[in-house]
Amino acid sequence: MEPPLEFAPRSAKYSKLVSSFHWATAALVIVAYVISDGGPDIRKDPPTAHILLGLAVLSLTIPRLVWRLFRGVPRPLPAVSKRMIRLASAGHARLYLLLFAVPLTGWITLSRLGLKIRLWGIDLPFFVRPVDGDPGPIADMHQIGGNLLLGIAALHATFALWHFFRLRDQTLQRMWPF
Repeated sequence: MEPPLEFAPRSAKYSKLVSSFHWATAALVIVAYVISDGGPDIRKDPPTAHILLGLAVLSLTIPRLVWRLFRGVPRPLPAVSKRMIRLASAGHARLYLLLFAVPLTGWITLSRLGLKIRLWGIDLPFFVRPVDGDPGPIADMHQIGGNLLLGIAALHATFALWHFFRLRDQTLQRMWPF
């Protein structure tokens, strides 16, 4: 068993803004997943709410990542092992990758289907030229990515609860905005 690391003190909690973005992103991802619906009639009846939720996820992820890059994150708790820190870092990297990739592959899929996305009166640009018929493997990537995102997020939540109930440390409370 690896000895725990010692760290110099830094803010023990995430800021209220970052915490709020975290929980809002989690809620948006869950709702977007639950209401996701595709199928052969997608051109006639596009999943507007799902699309808007995906754009909201992307809109929250960008400032979160910028904040993380420039402001950093609180240091790990002193009792957390190097191995756990590496696992958490790998998990967070995958979550951020999917929080970008899933909405972007959805947007590309919509572009291939020729479906316009109108947001606040502005038509968002197509990423690629529309095609007749099936949008291709990008739609499958979007669906697989969504499933992976939900799975990794569930693992992330499981570890947070494990920290709270089993280890009884302050990991979960550090992200709590209240």
